[in-house]
Amino acid sequence: MKHFPTMVRSVAGVAVLLGLAACASAPRGGDVVCLLIAAGNRGDLDAVLGCYTDDVVWAPPWGDGMRGRDAIAAHYRTLFAGHAMHLEVVIEQERSVPDGVEVRALVRGRVVPRAGGDPVAANDRLVATLRREGGVY
Repeated sequence: MKHFPTMVRSVAGVAVLLGLAACASAPRGGDVVCLLIAAGNRGDLDAVLGCYTDDVVWAPPWGDGMRGRDAIAAHYRTLFAGHAMHLEVVIEQERSVPDGVEVRALVRGRVVPRAGGDPVAANDRLVATLRREGGVY
């Protein structure tokens, strides 16, 4: 397996996500992250975007970050067109922050190019700050 190309890296790595939304009205912050990864594994763009607020900020440790659901949508469209995701997430920690929760997780598995070629290994950390509104994340 080889290392992540730039487009694929964003599914994992030590990323900070601000503005994850009420993904299927998840009762816990970690549930939102699990639902996000599961939607990515299915290539379900609508479900993925349902996990983000309009004002999401994505700050990966590599390259430029992204702001807004439209930027996230464009990224995932390109990612899903070229790759199939086979990831699992292990929630390592949830801690309260003002108006929400911070979730730290391990994301591992593989990302397989649709055109063939070697799968890309994932064994990365994710940090997400989720805002709680109306009793849901």
